[in-house]
Amino acid sequence: MAKPVKFELSPKDLAWLEKLSAEIWEEHESEMRANLSGHTWRQKYRTEKRPLTRQEFKRLERLIRTHELPCLPGSGTFGFGFSLTVCGHSASPGVKPDALICVTGAQLPAALFPSANNDRGLVWSTFEPFTHSPRNRELLKLYGFEEPRERSHYEY
Repeated sequence: MAKPVKFELSPKDLAWLEKLSAEIWEEHESEMRANLSGHTWRQKYRTEKRPLTRQEFKRLERLIRTHELPCLPGSGTFGFGFSLTVCGHSASPGVKPDALICVTGAQLPAALFPSANNDRGLVWSTFEPFTHSPRNRELLKLYGFEEPRERSHYEY
């Protein structure tokens, strides 16, 4: 049985994460058209607006560790690179919590990770302790998420 969650995030921390996410991601919407039918629909997507600062990354790291926030590995924007999605906690087991923020390798602070844009190994080694730790695996299982896979699964 999974041990209980340590601490919930404060409203101040939740507001900071929401604000930070809005600052580092740019929302887009475009009209898509099917080839044969001509049917159209609106498609939303996001692109990186800016990287995190050193202070922002350190605070995010501290929140993840202090509050044992579940972290999901993934592919970066349009499937390139790696990403780290940080979730809150759910009210009950089996109910997947909401994502609070997502960070890609391109958004790691250059002051801490000068070669992150060109070094996938560095990005993976930065995100892996959050996503593949025994406690994170336990939390992901508790909430009904798929267990994190090996690196090659997330590479394009």
